[in-house]
Parts: sequence; structure tokens; C-alpha cells
Amino acid sequence: MVLGVLTGLAREVECLPSQTPEMLIACAAAMPERAESISHQFIDQNCEALLSFGIAGALCPDVQVGDIVVSTGVKNAQDDVIVADDVWLLRVFELLGQEINSVHKGLIYGSDIAITSAQLKSDTYAKSKALCVDMETHRMALVAQQAEIPFLAIRVISDDATRAIPSAALGVIGENGKPQIGRVLRGLLRHPNQIQALMALSKDMELALATLRRVPGILGPLFGAA
Repeated sequence: MVLGVLTGLAREVECLPSQTPEMLIACAAAMPERAESISHQFIDQNCEALLSFGIAGALCPDVQVGDIVVSTGVKNAQDDVIVADDVWLLRVFELLGQEINSVHKGLIYGSDIAITSAQLKSDTYAKSKALCVDMETHRMALVAQQAEIPFLAIRVISDDATRAIPSAALGVIGENGKPQIGRVLRGLLRHPNQIQALMALSKDMELALATLRRVPGILGPLFGAA
């Protein structure tokens, strides 16, 4: 089979093995519309399953930085839920749980806008009961549903439910999925008091990426999809 793997950031791609004929990899650069377009391209390239892979922000207070969330499904802003493949889910959950202590299964919330404040995270959790949020999975899941193929999301928490995302970190991802340093510096010039918050966010992200890098080695070829 051929697996399509969608990420939001270039750093997440670096956590994956090299692209092969059996696994196609693409980065949406934190753009929901691009995530949907890439997912359609995966279908056109005969992918038989789609995987959302990367980091995410926690909504549930019980989910901490470095924890893994394996999706039971994804909910969007309209409260529509698209259910993940249960056989694939259970296989991945079992394999990851044998090697990593903090693995959760539950809903992921898909948002077209960044969920940045602790209050907004709390409100979103109260409404959705989703464990975490990202900006790609819901668009990918919709395409998978339309194509009638299985999907799954594996996300590692990079910011907990109490952490606000500093405005200097918003809108800085370029089309290559990498932070544009000039944008970050301009943001810090406008908000120099955010330097410590940005450094703390970066530290937590590195912890999340360290866990994310372990996932392919644990799950093996095609991430347990076949």
C-alpha cells in the first residue's frame, strides 16, 4: 500500500524516514487549505491511507508536553466528527504504549485559526472535549472520508492547556514550513517582553519533537497502517 503522511512544519518532516514509493510525505506549512490540497494530491498519487503526523497544542488539562495523542477521530468548528480507522488506531496505541508511558487516545480538534490563549483552549475543550488541537488533521480527514480510505493522526503535545502562544510566534511560518527569522525578530521588536515566553515555548517544542522522532522507529514501515 501507499501511505500519505501530512505534517504542518518542516521540523516534523525531519522526524520521518526518507520518502519512499510506499510513503509520500508533504508539509502544509500550518495552512489548512494547503493541507486539504495536499491530501487531494495524495489521493491522486494512489495513497490508500492518510496520516497526520506532528505536534499539537493541548486542550485537555490532563495532557502534558511530550505526551502522544492518537486520534479516535477529529472534530471541526461545526462539531462534525470524522472517525479514525479503529483497527489502525488500536494497533498504533498498543505499540506506542509498550515503549512510551504517556500515550492517549481521543478526539483531536481541527481549527482553521490558531488557538492561542489559555482561555480559548479552555473554552474549546469545554465545547469539544478534544484532547488537543492542530490545523491540518480535520482537512486531511475530510479528504480521506470523501475518498473512503482510512486516516489516523499521531500528535505529540508541544504546549499544554495553560500555555498561551506569544503573538511573536504567530504567522511566522513560511511556505517551506520553517520559521522566518525576520518575522520572529520583528515580532519581538514589537513585543520584547515576550522573549522569555518564546524561549519557554521553544524548549517545550524541542521536548515534543524528541518524542516525535521516536515514533517511526517504534511503529515501523507504514506506521502500522498495513
